[in-house]
Amino acid sequence: MMEKAARSMPITNSETFLFPTSFAQQRLWFFEQLYPGSTVYHLSTVLPFDGLLDRKALEESLGDLLDRHEALRTTFTALDGAPVQLIAPALRIDVPLVDVSKPADGCLERAREAARAALAEPFDLVRGPLLRASLLRLEHDYHWLVLVLHHIVADGWSLEVLHRDLRALYEARRRHEQAALPALPVQYADFACWQRRILQGERLDTLFAYWQAQLKDAPAQLALPADRPRPVQSSYRGGRCGVSLDSELTARLRTLGQTQGTTLFMTLLAAFGVLLSRYSGQSDLVIGTPIANRTRSELEGLIGFFVNTLALRLDLSGNPPFTTLLERVRNVTTAAYTHQDMPFEMLVAKLAPKRHLSQTPLFQVMFNLLNIGERRPEAVSQSRSAEPDALSADQLNIPVAEFDEPTKFDLTLYAMEYDRTIRLEAVYALNLFESATMQRILGHFITLLENIVTHPDSPLSRLRVTRDIPLGRNTVASQIPFNPFPEQAIEQSIGSRFRKQAEHYPDHVAIWMSNHRWTYRKLEELSNRIANAVLTMRGEGAERIALLFRDGAYMIASMLGVLKAGKAYIPLDSAHPEARIEQLIGSSSAAAVLTDVTGFSSAHVRSILLAETECYDVSPPPPVSPGAAAYILYTSGSTGAPKGVVQTHRNVLSQVRAYSNNLHICTEDRLTFVSSYGVDAAVQDVFGALLNGATLYPVSVREEGVGALVNCLVEHEITVFHSTPTVFRHLVNDIPENARLEKLRLIALGGEAMYRRDVDLFRAHFSPDCLLVNGYGLTESTMALQYFIDHKTPLVRDSVPVGYPVDGIELLLLDETGEPAEVYCPGEIVLCGPSIALGYWRQGGIAPLPAGTNGRPLYRTGDLGRRLPDGSIEFIGRRDFQVKVRGYRIEPGETENQLLACPGVKQAAVIAEESCDGNGERLVGYVSAQAGHALAPGDLRRHLARQLPDYLVPSTFVVLEELPTTPSGKLDRQALPTPITLTDSFVPPQNAAEAKIAEIWRQILGIEKISVQDNFFSIGGHSLLATQVISRLRDEFGVELPLQQIFETPVIADLALVVTGAQSESVPLPAIRPLPRWRHRASVSALGEVELSADLKALLDRFVSADSPVQTAL
Repeated sequence: MMEKAARSMPITNSETFLFPTSFAQQRLWFFEQLYPGSTVYHLSTVLPFDGLLDRKALEESLGDLLDRHEALRTTFTALDGAPVQLIAPALRIDVPLVDVSKPADGCLERAREAARAALAEPFDLVRGPLLRASLLRLEHDYHWLVLVLHHIVADGWSLEVLHRDLRALYEARRRHEQAALPALPVQYADFACWQRRILQGERLDTLFAYWQAQLKDAPAQLALPADRPRPVQSSYRGGRCGVSLDSELTARLRTLGQTQGTTLFMTLLAAFGVLLSRYSGQSDLVIGTPIANRTRSELEGLIGFFVNTLALRLDLSGNPPFTTLLERVRNVTTAAYTHQDMPFEMLVAKLAPKRHLSQTPLFQVMFNLLNIGERRPEAVSQSRSAEPDALSADQLNIPVAEFDEPTKFDLTLYAMEYDRTIRLEAVYALNLFESATMQRILGHFITLLENIVTHPDSPLSRLRVTRDIPLGRNTVASQIPFNPFPEQAIEQSIGSRFRKQAEHYPDHVAIWMSNHRWTYRKLEELSNRIANAVLTMRGEGAERIALLFRDGAYMIASMLGVLKAGKAYIPLDSAHPEARIEQLIGSSSAAAVLTDVTGFSSAHVRSILLAETECYDVSPPPPVSPGAAAYILYTSGSTGAPKGVVQTHRNVLSQVRAYSNNLHICTEDRLTFVSSYGVDAAVQDVFGALLNGATLYPVSVREEGVGALVNCLVEHEITVFHSTPTVFRHLVNDIPENARLEKLRLIALGGEAMYRRDVDLFRAHFSPDCLLVNGYGLTESTMALQYFIDHKTPLVRDSVPVGYPVDGIELLLLDETGEPAEVYCPGEIVLCGPSIALGYWRQGGIAPLPAGTNGRPLYRTGDLGRRLPDGSIEFIGRRDFQVKVRGYRIEPGETENQLLACPGVKQAAVIAEESCDGNGERLVGYVSAQAGHALAPGDLRRHLARQLPDYLVPSTFVVLEELPTTPSGKLDRQALPTPITLTDSFVPPQNAAEAKIAEIWRQILGIEKISVQDNFFSIGGHSLLATQVISRLRDEFGVELPLQQIFETPVIADLALVVTGAQSESVPLPAIRPLPRWRHRASVSALGEVELSADLKALLDRFVSADSPVQTAL
């Protein structure tokens, strides 16, 4: 049991020493301010005592260790927002005893739990101590000494020094002898001062120039496919798992390195780069690695935080042989070692990359090779020393694979080199990855290493990491009886297929709206009349008819009528601005616009009111070829002009066949239709119902609201509902608790990504008999993949797979080299089959899509996907900047071109970001003004609204002096600031609190004019400057705010509310007491005389009298 004794406080007096921190310590101090109480930077080591324990000798030897190493007696405080280290002249710590020996069963696990508990207890950097010790008794003569240190005073090398020194000190105390340890000429504080002295001027410029060139235009993030979306802020909770390489593979890796002139570190790093590239689809990688940073012999025996971090940039472009990659890695690492003196934290500050609380800057993956030597790779060593009461030289490795442990990075791979084998251990972020995923990645790494040593001269794309898995099929399916849509039925026209439904079900309701209830007989007659009217049109463009309707039922009748006439229809949206409608009419070269909008006229073609067709005959028009063009649907185009996608009757019927057979659409079904007529979803909804004898219920959510959609589902007992996930979420929120939806058997969602939360909503609000379908399709293919989900379908990741190819679709996943992508590895989704579009409409004809090996059109979607172990496909993003907003496929370039046409706009960029309410993405527009112009977001929005559909108009505008560019002059989209709610003009402070905060920002940032709506990080602020803001707020307002508050409320108006609220709740702060004075201490000639900078002298002037020997103190 634990002995009752109060933990000793550090012994401090007037002889306390004050020193600047090293750059590395400064970074960790800042992290502690941002996340007080975090255990991310805790180090632990467990040392076994075998035999009778001399507790007194142990406690005395720990005291001797503290006397020998100043770093272990160090605490930290802040002066004017900057950290300094305080070194106590003496310090002793308690070593409480915890007896876990009884009962004997489970004592090992209790010891492990106690060690983990010690690691999880926070440190106080101000009060200290920053070393804790506890003694665990597992047996009468077997103990563990558990030591936990804060990383700010030690590193991995330090643990080895600690083991060596403590063993020597303990043995000397036990034998009442003087420990035979060499004297330490310098201490860590001397190194910190020396480091700050040498890293300035020309040397610093040379180091920074190298690293700046190395990291020029480097990717901001390594996009590993995670199991969960990246959170707004990392939890720093980590897991660990591992696997060992056999002795044969280890020997072959060493041999490969020897023949290529590379170290084992370089060989494994290159292989790790291949694995990361395969998973991310990126050929430009930045991987972090620690380096001891003890380049002088005086530092080798010290405990302290010396370790530096190198950001190694790997170039895997061009699909080189692995041996060529090895040469590249050797050159990169060798040059990095030459320039290792550049502190990583200073590099980050000078490069000033865009910062996020969810990820580390510059890189998110670390690699670390540890040379263990003769120690065995078993998780816990159970060996006993032959010598009584001995302290083992080995650290015990406590396995924590099934428990949380702190981690700063997305993934850290440790390669522990033993004499005959290598053990790989992955420490990973639990908020991103599952344990099973990491185990699988390690398994893939071993497979890759085996292929590398066997075929080192093979191109990277040929070095496989997994075995091929064939595409699977949905295991969940609808059980509703239906009449299958036969394959031969696609060899007819859409009109012919509809005519058969009208003959079989003439009195069945085809379209049910609030103002219409049309039977199949009525719709057949009306569409025949329209077809015969269209057939009378002659002249240029007569093969294409544009449709502009406010009444959805007449739009559908006209679609059928144009198709029956053998012409292609172009659906127009009456809610779009006139300029957009005219653009599509002109682009399509349509012969006429058929409309129900009285008074509409076009500058390009004549308009025909639908009423003018009433005089035509209702007899069926002549047959139409299945290969005739059916429609042209326009999607956003990157050139600034929309693209017209051309589909044939055969294409459409092939799509409808797959849709009908998968969803078991039958004549008894009642289907909703909520999308625009100008998107591909309209094709499957309208014709999926009308070509199967079912009833279609069009609802305009835009005009009637979600409430009308809810009423439709309830009153008409809808059986199949189809929408985007965004509409579905709004629908669920509006469904009354007492609503009865027993007839609803299928909910099909598409057009946007579906997430676990959507499945949770589905399971919470709908019957177990109802199925959820996630669909993937594009205008060029309509529905291509589907994934069926019931109440029992397991979901491993947050994103829901888009499923398996529907009948008639051949799917390929191709990597950047054109090779088939492996399981879990990203590849471009390439589609082929009878439902793929004929091509794109161009003035004067159709530009066909390229043909595949089977002669059918081949469509490279530009979408990235990866194959999961069950053979399903997961959508993971785009190769370019194209996005989907509210179900519409959008090329930001189209909006950018229109922004550039706005008066006074010099530069423009448009990106998509997650909306504040979590319902999909929204567009954000960034602009800079021409000289002499002032840009107002309202004016920009009004201009775009006259030119573009509402889904192409950004929700937010950000006006910048200049858009950020990379060193090569390209637009740096990663550096675009996070948008905030902007007004059309400068907003001055509205109260005293806002005025004081604005003044603090002006002084710290050096900016004359600051709006209370400005974002601190968007106008030049960064993490270190944020600490100064917190310090100034404390002085000015007497409030104690966490550093994280600046990240959470980076806008003056919001921050002022927090400050005034904290003032009302705070108690007066205690008076500031003078810190202890400096005193003379030993010379540091071993590292050279330190010349104090002006800033440091000014800082010390506050605490040092004029006659104090400051120069010798440092």
